[in-house]
Amino acid sequence: MLKELDGLAVQEIFCLGDIATPGPWPSEVLDVLDALDIQAVMGNTDHWLLAADDRVVSDAPEMNAISRWASSGIGDQRREGLAELPKVIEIEPGNDLHLLMFHGSPLSTTDVMSERTPERDILEALNEFGANVGIGGHTHVQMIREFDAVLMINLGSVGLGGTGPGTPDLPPVQPASTADFAVIDVSGGEVATELYRLPLDVAVMIEAAGITGMPHLDWWASIWSRSR
Repeated sequence: MLKELDGLAVQEIFCLGDIATPGPWPSEVLDVLDALDIQAVMGNTDHWLLAADDRVVSDAPEMNAISRWASSGIGDQRREGLAELPKVIEIEPGNDLHLLMFHGSPLSTTDVMSERTPERDILEALNEFGANVGIGGHTHVQMIREFDAVLMINLGSVGLGGTGPGTPDLPPVQPASTADFAVIDVSGGEVATELYRLPLDVAVMIEAAGITGMPHLDWWASIWSRSR
């Protein structure tokens, strides 16, 4: 994905949460964000890495174990950095545009904004910040919705495209096989959005994950193996 972005000559990269878990390379992902000076917002799984060792963060015991493993592995300094992540990032590039980036919604990392979310709910959430462009994640489902002068975008998920929280207002969970992201251009005074889905070499990724020591590797791999 980073090579693709280099080719697109983007000026800034933003990460909309769920940065380092569930996955076998939590420290490495955080190192990449630091090296490339990528701004990020807090996601719900980032909260999990700040939880006490005995706290249950998920209904899946495997997910709890993976999160505890990741939290231990990233160390105190990186956890402190995660704790300081903002819930929103605001950008006003001119021409009356006010972009608001967040994970679930501007108010909560676990809120779901989907194709079926009532228009009034989205507009009320964005109006809290005076924003006319909302950019979110959490659902792992790409989306562009437009309401008169207001735009709501979901980028999808680089790590688990289509495999999100699985709430009733979302499409059925799909096997993860792509890295999803969006490129948003505001240089012309308007918002031009291009959604991308890049195929992943799932077999190579799972093989590489096998030497990381992440617990419940087979459970994690099952999210992907259906799409190989």
